[in-house]
Amino acid sequence: MPRTFEIRPYDDNCERILYKKPRFTFQPGVTMLLGCNRSGKTTLLRRMADVLRAEGVCVVEIMKQQMDNDMSWLSSGGSLEALSIQVSRGTTSEGEYAKLVLSGLLPKVGQAMRSGAKEIWLLLDGLDTSLSEDQLDDISGLFDAIVETAPKDAELYLVATTNQFTLAKGRRAIRVGDARELTVKSFGAYRNCILQSAKARNAAKEVTESQWERRYKDMTDSSTRQP
Repeated sequence: MPRTFEIRPYDDNCERILYKKPRFTFQPGVTMLLGCNRSGKTTLLRRMADVLRAEGVCVVEIMKQQMDNDMSWLSSGGSLEALSIQVSRGTTSEGEYAKLVLSGLLPKVGQAMRSGAKEIWLLLDGLDTSLSEDQLDDISGLFDAIVETAPKDAELYLVATTNQFTLAKGRRAIRVGDARELTVKSFGAYRNCILQSAKARNAAKEVTESQWERRYKDMTDSSTRQP
C-alpha cells in the first residue's frame, strides 16, 4: 500500500527551501529520486530513514557517504588482498569500487528479507557514480531482481537516487523539489526534469529557521484540512 511522508522542507542549515511540496508518496517496488545536484535527494532519504526507524520499520541504507568510507577501508587493505593489490596498482576505478562495495552490502538486503518484516525499505544513494552503461544496466537489473525475490507477504520499497538516465528510464520516479511523480520515457524528458530542478534550486531564497517553521506549520495545517 502507498506510504506518505511529511518531510521538513528546508535544508539542514535552514538556509533555503529544498522541497516546495514536502509530502512524498511511495508505492511498493522501485522508485527513483530525480533532481540536480544539491536538490535534496540524499537529505530526503536520510529524513525518510529517520521516520521509518522511529516507527520500528525495517530499513536498509546504502548511502554514498558510507560507501566512500568503505572504499577507503578497502583501499587500505581490509581483508581483500586482491583488491588491495589492484588499488596499489591504480587499476580499480571508482565505478568498480562501487560495485564491490554494493556486492558486500547486499547480504544486508537478504537478511532484511529473511527477518519476517512485513514492510521493508531499501534506500540507495549514489550507486551510479562513475559506472559505465553496462554497469548501470546491471544495477537496474539488480533492482528488479531484489523486488522479484522479496517475500510474498512483505511490502518492499526500493528508493534510489540517480543522476543517470539509464537508471531512470521507464521507472516510476519522483522529482524531489516539487514531489512530482512521473515516468521518464525519453532522454529529453529526463533532461527537462533535471533542468527544472536546477531552476528551482537556483531560485530558492535564503530564509531564517523561524520563517520556515511558520511556513512548514502553515503547509501542514493546510494539507490536514484538505478533504
